[in-house]
Amino acid sequence: MSPTTGSAGACPRCGIDQAGMLPADAVATIRSLPRRWRAALAVLQEDSEAGDGIDGGADTDAVLDDDAVRDVLTRADGVRARLACLAEAARRIRISERPEVPVPDEPALEPGTDPDRLLDALERAGGEAGEALDRLDGADWERRGRRGDAEVTVLDLAREVAHHGVHELRVVEADLRAARNP
Repeated sequence: MSPTTGSAGACPRCGIDQAGMLPADAVATIRSLPRRWRAALAVLQEDSEAGDGIDGGADTDAVLDDDAVRDVLTRADGVRARLACLAEAARRIRISERPEVPVPDEPALEPGTDPDRLLDALERAGGEAGEALDRLDGADWERRGRRGDAEVTVLDLAREVAHHGVHELRVVEADLRAARNP
């Protein structure tokens, strides 16, 4: 499920009020995403080390089956891709007039994707996005770029990514809780 964007009020699933998010709120949320995702996915590493998680130990079905693990990692990779695109979009919009901004590709994970490597990539993308946003001054937040036929501001994009990252995290956290406490 993809989170809704641009609607008034807080998202019922994750609580993010995208429309009311200030630039500083968006930056703080974006900077916190890698840490929050690593904490949420720590259970995968714990289960792997215990022999009952992602490595296919005896009790894999009691924790997460392979499809569920793949879904969790795919969601994390989708957040990574959006963070990377946000970093590039913020750079382009800051230095050019109405540039085309990148749109993230759908995640396509290889079988056996290492969660730690994926989380490291998410951390790098989050750091790059945070740094790109830190370079913006007040007026830069309203500068525009093009995404397809629509014009978007850096603030629009940052709000979308912040919302998406938290929304997907809430989905994953709920799935992990349900798997561990049937």
